[in-house]
Amino acid sequence: MKIEKQTRFIDPQKITDPEVQEIYQRISNLFKELLGREERIYVERDEALKDTKGKGYIFYPESFKKLIETVPVKRMSRIFQLGTKIYYKSDINHTRLEHCKGTYYRTLELFDNLFQQEDVRNKIKDLKAEKYVVACLIRALLHDLGHGPFSHTMEIICGLPKGFHEDIGLRMIRENKELREALEAIWPGMTKIYEEAIEKNFLGLNSIFEGQIDVDRGDFMIRDCYHANKKFPFVSDNISELFQNVTVESVEFEDEQGTTKRRTLPVFEADQIGNLDTFFTNRFKNYMKIYYNPKASSYDNIYRAFAKELISSDEDYRLKRFLMNNMGKRPEEVDLDEYIAFNDVEYLKGIIEVLDNTQNPVLRKLALMSLPPKSQVRDIYYGLMVSLEQVDANGERVNMVDTDEEFVRRLSELEGAKEEYDRSCLCITSGKKEDVESFLENVKKELGLPEGISEEELENLGIYSWNPSVVAYKNKPGEETYVKGKDGKIYEYSQHPEVNREVLGMKGSVPGCCVLLPILEARGIELEKINRIQEIYLEISQSIDAKTYED
Repeated sequence: MKIEKQTRFIDPQKITDPEVQEIYQRISNLFKELLGREERIYVERDEALKDTKGKGYIFYPESFKKLIETVPVKRMSRIFQLGTKIYYKSDINHTRLEHCKGTYYRTLELFDNLFQQEDVRNKIKDLKAEKYVVACLIRALLHDLGHGPFSHTMEIICGLPKGFHEDIGLRMIRENKELREALEAIWPGMTKIYEEAIEKNFLGLNSIFEGQIDVDRGDFMIRDCYHANKKFPFVSDNISELFQNVTVESVEFEDEQGTTKRRTLPVFEADQIGNLDTFFTNRFKNYMKIYYNPKASSYDNIYRAFAKELISSDEDYRLKRFLMNNMGKRPEEVDLDEYIAFNDVEYLKGIIEVLDNTQNPVLRKLALMSLPPKSQVRDIYYGLMVSLEQVDANGERVNMVDTDEEFVRRLSELEGAKEEYDRSCLCITSGKKEDVESFLENVKKELGLPEGISEEELENLGIYSWNPSVVAYKNKPGEETYVKGKDGKIYEYSQHPEVNREVLGMKGSVPGCCVLLPILEARGIELEKINRIQEIYLEISQSIDAKTYED
């Protein structure tokens, strides 16, 4: 395939926009002040951030560039940001690393703003806390370091504990020699400083990393919409405005026991209440329209079914060993080298190995359904195989190992993935509760299943259902958003006198279900019953408007 991606870095001298030149100079001075030394600043263009104040330019000091070039960090360039959602929609081929760079950019915007506030700047200097500012920037850049192949889908498949990817990422920082050396080159003792910044909750900024509005969502909301072509009325510039209009102040709050306390926390300026309303509205829409898309959820369940059948088979494969080695494990129990070696590309190679060699017809069908349709191979190639980290200085060549070349060739020639999905996965995609319930009840009736049958028993038959709930704003302890009022007082967002009450009342769910026919066949269900289930599915599908989530 012809490589069409841009080169990674841009010569700062070729930037002609005076606003960007000014930001470049200010960021150069900021890093000089933070690091206590002058470093070359590299500039990278990111189209998803084109509406920011920096107009899509991300700025890195040389020591950060070297951090990005380590194997554990570059690994994220081979993990899709949206996992299996690449299967149902073209062009959402952006990666975890692209998102992490964008999150770093949002954090840099935040500190660029804070350092222009004399009281905050003086406080950082008086406390000699520049090292914690640097640690926060690194935290943003590495926040998804520990994600496994296909991210949250793998966590569900392997039954991994909550917070697993954060904890395994921290293990990489502590134990991976290459990564640790790159961090120490930025600042001696940075591995320890990194953890201290989190433990001390430096400037109360943990909520900016893990709150209702944070630098993580500040990137992925815009980036995911950009790639999914969702035209929500909120652009990257609005988020830039939010992070450039926040300060840190002493805030009075009640803890979980109802005791009144004071704590230094980020506070948004009074004129940002409208941007906050819009942010939470669009986050709600993102979850309803993109992240919980029923067809995308069906692929997650195909992956679960495939993994279950693979693990229970008597055949031996590299992917099977990887899954079994991580099944139900705590972060400290995982083989770190094996974990780092696996990414979306290696996972897909593992599925192809099963497809080409299995003697189990059910496993073969599930493997085929787990692979991308031919129409998405280009997204796999440009998303994971030709990342900006892999293109040479002229953007003309990529160094791909033989196994990668063979993988791309095999995917390009693969026939039948979409057809097997259409034939074998009966998925209700309307997102309407009544459609899902009607289909499930008819399937249970046709199979003669008892009332009260458990979800686990249904899944063993290849019948999956889900109903994730979504709210626009969660007033969750420790994740509150604070904003000033016109009266100068500081309010928790939901208590602000000018908050849009409609936003606070936004809630919904996206029910869906799918029946995987190969599993029914494997469980010995008669062909006549399977044919009848297909007829029921067609009847319901023809009566609903599936475009609710397909447009």
